[in-house]
Amino acid sequence: MASTKAKGKAPAKEGQGEAGAGRSRNQFTKERPPLFAEELWACMYCNYCSAECPTAREVGWESTTPRGKIRMFKSLVDQWHPKRGVEVPDAFVCAVYECTSCGRCSVVCHVGIDFLSHHEEWRRWLARSGCGPMEDHDVMVRSLENYGNPYLSPSRDRARWAEGLELPTKGELLYFAGCSDSFVHPDVARRTVAVLRALGMDVAYLGNDEPCCGSTTARLGLEGSFADLASDVRTRIEGSGAKLVVTACPGCSSAFREYYPKAGFDLDVEVVHLTELLDRELRKGRLRFRERLPGRYVYYDPCHLGRIDGVFEPPRRVLEACVEEVVELARSHEESLCCGSGGGLKTAFPDQATSIGGRVVEMAQDARADTLVTACPWCETNIGDASAARTAGLRVVDIIEVVHQALRLDEAEEGTEKRKRRAPGRLVG
Repeated sequence: MASTKAKGKAPAKEGQGEAGAGRSRNQFTKERPPLFAEELWACMYCNYCSAECPTAREVGWESTTPRGKIRMFKSLVDQWHPKRGVEVPDAFVCAVYECTSCGRCSVVCHVGIDFLSHHEEWRRWLARSGCGPMEDHDVMVRSLENYGNPYLSPSRDRARWAEGLELPTKGELLYFAGCSDSFVHPDVARRTVAVLRALGMDVAYLGNDEPCCGSTTARLGLEGSFADLASDVRTRIEGSGAKLVVTACPGCSSAFREYYPKAGFDLDVEVVHLTELLDRELRKGRLRFRERLPGRYVYYDPCHLGRIDGVFEPPRRVLEACVEEVVELARSHEESLCCGSGGGLKTAFPDQATSIGGRVVEMAQDARADTLVTACPWCETNIGDASAARTAGLRVVDIIEVVHQALRLDEAEEGTEKRKRRAPGRLVG
């Protein structure tokens, strides 16, 4: 029997499924929907948030707007019956997962509705009901179950980036690399360790025993999977003896600081994003750059680091200290446009995610920047994909790449490698 889950492809018409799919477009569930929260009654249907929603702007359908989703959800609440349950339209499932979880709607709401929190609750309900997440998310979910990461990469390869670094598994400063930098951007992980060591810090790393932080499962509404991962992470961090956890992924840092406490998995350690730690060292005078790199750079605010966690200035101060010129995008800080990859959108709606990322590329081009710097592996990937799709020629890098270069650590590492290569000759000769 074909799965009744919604596929991760935008329907041909609003509220209609893909033609010829050969399966039911609606699903029944007896799982009671969340209560229609009192603050949702305050929605004035002004549609101001819809103009700010990246997916609504891209698709242009009422069902993808916060206003449209509120209306559909209210209808489901009204229709639910304890014996009959309720029929959940495919259009609602698609609309709820056709979202980057950027949080812009909550920021701009004129009556102060925290729409993102309600949206995440709807995802949890759909997941409990078996109606969600999207069919195209299943591969990612199975990968997490089988390999401990969402990239279908063998778990034994998680620590491959750290080969030769001889990192201990226990210590007061624990670097949590995360799945994306371990499997997709390993150079970011290696350079993070190089920079921290250059600052005189002893860095510990869990190696292949490092679990996924669970951010992906939390944002898809998979409560059970998230709880399992969060419990494992907490146990391993406690066993490491860490007092400070550093990560370069906002997905990890926001999960540790936001989702873990809400789910009852408080980490009894300080958690910081890498840019926050570098900014501390910069202001203490410990982080000193040997040169300012030439070029015109622009910093892009990741949603979960900026809008969700409120970290805006630390990465800017670090970047301004190591390059000659930094310009701002037309929209930045809390008004930053989402890159398009968050909330599972890139997995289920990849073309839409790339198109949304193209808007960021356009702004960078308007700012006449030759390098876009961000502090999130998901942003780096999706904006990079958008730049490549448009043959824009925009260089997209993580901030640690710039810091590493400005510290001239490439030269130091190259010298070390040369000495290592010469050493056997001297010993033999």
